[in-house]
Amino acid sequence: MAASPSSAAGILVSVIHESSILLQSTRVGLLRVDPLQIRADTEASRPTLVFPLGVELYKGENDLFLDRLEAFLTTRPATGPRKRLGLAGTISGTGGQHGLLNSQPQGAGPVQTQLRIELLGEDLRLLDELVQGTAGTVAELSLVFDLRICMIREVVLDNARGTALDVLPLASPKAEELQIQLPCDFWARQLAPALGHDRYRLIAVKVPAPEGPLGDGVVPLFDAASRAYDAAEWRESIQKCRDVRHYVEQHLELQEKEHVATAIAQRLSVEPDDARIKFLDATWQALAGLTSDAHHLDSIGRLEAATAHAALLVTATMVQHVGELVGPP
Repeated sequence: MAASPSSAAGILVSVIHESSILLQSTRVGLLRVDPLQIRADTEASRPTLVFPLGVELYKGENDLFLDRLEAFLTTRPATGPRKRLGLAGTISGTGGQHGLLNSQPQGAGPVQTQLRIELLGEDLRLLDELVQGTAGTVAELSLVFDLRICMIREVVLDNARGTALDVLPLASPKAEELQIQLPCDFWARQLAPALGHDRYRLIAVKVPAPEGPLGDGVVPLFDAASRAYDAAEWRESIQKCRDVRHYVEQHLELQEKEHVATAIAQRLSVEPDDARIKFLDATWQALAGLTSDAHHLDSIGRLEAATAHAALLVTATMVQHVGELVGPP
């Protein structure tokens, strides 16, 4: 069960989201998340969301304890398929961080743990697109769980040696999907910048189809440029953008010293002063100059990073632009 976080005068109010832990049809506990307590681990090697997960198991005829919990994060779009985001997070019920996650009298309250979900670069972009594309004030997400619960029982030992505790894994425990309504303002102001999303490329382009006139080599070449950029290898990224440009020029079968814009104008049977052609020529020539002279760049720090960022963005958008002008085969 989940209720929408509310806002008054721009102040977000926490609303706890819950899901039940079940054995067969019997409710034996709860999982809880406060979406406004979700945070980003700024010291992790990759973007990581930390979910403050409350685990509450009810004491019954026998004591229970949570031995292990695994969870993964998914989108919950209004239409269309879900998408899984990031790597699965795992909590050990016997970890030293929070002690044994065992059953308590109902109402005693949950034991607080931390569930860590590591995001890959594409996951972060998908998450931002989900938040920005939502029609309301919250983005719909879900945590899906797989867990192992054990029962603790007392057994009588043979030969009058007294009693001992026995641990018995229970068959088919399950947790309901935990629906999370993430406030868009909270994502934009708190989580996204902390995850480094303000340093990511906020752009989506449609690459030419593999069966089209530009062939199937554009995507792997651009991926190489993108990976170099993510690794802060600025010149390498710019030089790999040159590989993308060369690939496109080769597949357009340019004559010696012919411009891309000239070849496309002829293909489209339009005049060279057509606005689309003039824009393409000016931008493509600027891109050609930058990527060809990348080995001469001697700037460092901010200027070098900004130049690589611009080269990557212009390469992506111009490949889409050329692909759309050339059209299907």
